Amino acid sequence: FELSVTHVCRTALLLFSLERFVSMTGGCGGYESAKFDIATGDDAALLQGMSNTLGSAAGLLGTRLVPVLVAVDGWNCVLKAAAALYVASVVSYSVFGDSNARVSTVLGVPSLKPKTLKVVPT
Repeated sequence: FELSVTHVCRTALLLFSLERFVSMTGGCGGYESAKFDIATGDDAALLQGMSNTLGSAAGLLGTRLVPVLVAVDGWNCVLKAAAALYVASVVSYSVFGDSNARVSTVLGVPSLKPKTLKVVPT
């Protein structure tokens, strides 16, 4: 199997174009807008920050933990750990999920809304 320069250039151009398309369209499905359905206003910003932080932490920990789990029992152990995380997420969402609770209230964060000033005509 031999790669030509033309084939490599076409593949690189295709991947670059795909990356540009995804980044220009926001690179997200419906899950990003679902945060605004769950929380409104300042709570949506708080929820976005929490999800970005937890997503980054999962990426950081996952890349360190997978080689250790693979060394223990192969990929079977990794897949069992992923399934256990999904089950734990479903159980915690089912037990603690509340559609009427505000995110900032649940977390004990004070209101992020700026205080309004009353303008008194002179």
